Amino acid sequence: MPQKLSVFDPLKMDYDMMRNVYGIVYENFMELDAEKKVVLNIANSMKFDNETKSWEFYIRRGIKWHGTETEVNAYDVEYTMQRIMAENTPYTRTLKNAVKSFEVLDLYRIKITAIDEGIMTLYALNFPVISKEYNATELKNGEMPKGTGAYRLDNIKDENGRKKLELVINDKWWKKKPNISKVICVGVQDERDAIKLVGDGTLD
Repeated sequence: MPQKLSVFDPLKMDYDMMRNVYGIVYENFMELDAEKKVVLNIANSMKFDNETKSWEFYIRRGIKWHGTETEVNAYDVEYTMQRIMAENTPYTRTLKNAVKSFEVLDLYRIKITAIDEGIMTLYALNFPVISKEYNATELKNGEMPKGTGAYRLDNIKDENGRKKLELVINDKWWKKKPNISKVICVGVQDERDAIKLVGDGTLD
């Protein structure tokens, strides 16, 4: 990870090297399978209305934000989409080109109206969902950003002049838990610095 990283926000993506880290802490609303086909993820079912060109999604129950008993709900999806539409994120152009409007129907249902018919709207919904309630983005011990993915942020420290961010398994993850119990991200100045650390065995 970048040594100067201080904000942990998957909608910013200021550093490309953070893509894989964000991917194990946060989960996308829709995701791509091994064949690059778009499939359900945070939502567990959906239906399409041909007349209004709108998709109604049912949010999967039981997905909890790291370290809490709070479930992901439709307002989190709405909040994420509002941020994407209002800010300059890696997902903004795609979403604006595909989605006309969106509205919460109830706590676990959201309606998303497409600009055009077709499955490409679903591909535009391949974005990380962030919490409306737990929206901290600062890397600060005791108040870490919260996702729903396989790993949760546990600790950040300075060691020998480098930042080290520790991620541990999310025991409440709704999918199969990974075999690696802890991931440690080490701060680097640039790609050359990262190659050096791999060479001396500091990084895998």
